[in-house]
Amino acid sequence: MRIAPAALASGAIALALAGCSGTPGPVTSSASEVAPSFPRIAGRVLSTTESVPGDWVVTVRVADPPTAYREARSLLVEHGYELTLDEPVVDGGNGQACTTRLCVGFSALTRPQIGRTVQYEVFHSTGVVG
Repeated sequence: MRIAPAALASGAIALALAGCSGTPGPVTSSASEVAPSFPRIAGRVLSTTESVPGDWVVTVRVADPPTAYREARSLLVEHGYELTLDEPVVDGGNGQACTTRLCVGFSALTRPQIGRTVQYEVFHSTGVVG
């Protein structure tokens, strides 16, 4: 199992950043490829970037990070993703869900400079490790 780097750091960040807000940054996109399709919550996409070849980060504006975390988790599970990490916290949460084809790390919290968001890290999977 691979845990998305964003998900690992987000637990501590979520607690440290509770209550912070900001304005959205510029929308960016990958020049080389488009992020693969995956179930995600509705909302304004603030950015889609290819952080390293084959890893995409998609940031979506949300009204309430704790509610958005639960919705993101449910949506992935409903679409056949196996939950491999589930760490809800008072102000949001961090999780990861995988299929044999794709893993999606997701964190919902308030981030400096961009505000309340769900950030997805999507990468190709070699399968769920049990």
